[in-house]
Amino acid sequence: SEGPAFATVAASCRQAYTGAVRPVVVLERLFAHAAKHHPMVIRFLYEDGRVEQRLSDEDLREIHLHLTDAYPEEAADEPDLIQALADLSTAKETAVALGFIMASMRSLYAADNNRTRAIIIDSLLRRVSRRDVYWLIIRLTRRRNPFKRGHFVRALANHHEMPIGRI
Repeated sequence: SEGPAFATVAASCRQAYTGAVRPVVVLERLFAHAAKHHPMVIRFLYEDGRVEQRLSDEDLREIHLHLTDAYPEEAADEPDLIQALADLSTAKETAVALGFIMASMRSLYAADNNRTRAIIIDSLLRRVSRRDVYWLIIRLTRRRNPFKRGHFVRALANHHEMPIGRI
């Protein structure tokens, strides 16, 4: 597939979220690494408040039940559904590009039920490591994103050596 390795994108999210590296610097590095794929990187990382596509906690709970074949009464009230889903990953290393992830996300959002979404997520859990799938699920739920609009503007300005006002 096209685009940068998803493992690189997920590692960038981890760095920015933990504060190990400033988000602007993380984005600049990512833009330098994926010079031809800026729009794809931005589409994945930027949370546009006008876009309502996201998975709710109820969606995550249903998907988790489908993937584990548990009955609702058997399933413990999972405090962190994102981590519970990430723990289902069987991949040792992430072996997909961001383009594959983006195509999978489009399929996920287009699906009309959580059983279909569970099948799509299951295929991702076989290809994306536990550490990296965590950030994919964060993105699907649209929360805890370490990047803000201003970070993208500054990083693009720095990357293209342009004044911020021209971006």
